[in-house]
Amino acid sequence: MEFLGIGPLELLLIVLLALIILGPKDLERTAKSIGKGLNQLVRSDTWITMTEASRQLRTLPNKLMREANLEEFQKMTTQELSATATETQKALKAWTTQPAMVINTPEKPPEPANTIAPPAKDGEQSQ
Repeated sequence: MEFLGIGPLELLLIVLLALIILGPKDLERTAKSIGKGLNQLVRSDTWITMTEASRQLRTLPNKLMREANLEEFQKMTTQELSATATETQKALKAWTTQPAMVINTPEKPPEPANTIAPPAKDGEQSQ
């Protein structure tokens, strides 16, 4: 785990050196003043402007690629849409011009055929 590019052992070393150099009472006062200074820095207009500029620079390549491909994408999309519309119109025209399929159903359903022959009686032959 790193915080501002400083590992945990490095951070511990910095805290120990500050404790030795400043002492416990001055360390508290110094930490409070550093915290206030960082708070003012983060809320300042300069910091906000710098972070916004940094964000814009990070997203600039993606933005430029999107703008460069936008015209190409619009042309491609328009061509695809017109091709799809033409195919759909042809399919609808073919579907509406085909004759309706008529299924003839018999008035009386056929009798089921007996697949098992009845047992033959004595003297008769089975078919």
